[in-house]
Amino acid sequence: MTHFLDESCLAELLAALSGRHHLPAGSSDLTLAEGFIEVRCRSLEGRAVCAAMTVDGVLWVVIDPDKPNAVELACEMLEEWRARYLQSTVTEAYPR
Repeated sequence: MTHFLDESCLAELLAALSGRHHLPAGSSDLTLAEGFIEVRCRSLEGRAVCAAMTVDGVLWVVIDPDKPNAVELACEMLEEWRARYLQSTVTEAYPR
């Protein structure tokens, strides 16, 4: 059975982050969606607040808990990514 990131995975991620205004570094690492999403709280250099990328089918999200509004900004980034990612996968599955 092949698993891939879908709406339910991303909804689980956003639900896990919503309501959290501060994540202490190292103590808030999360594994979600049966291991297809990994969230890490680590310091990021410069002005970077959050980052996300997929590696081998796993979405890795890194949030710098020492930056102001980091969780809120991560949620905004992931909402935007979800809209683009899901739109592109639907378009690829059902070309016009």
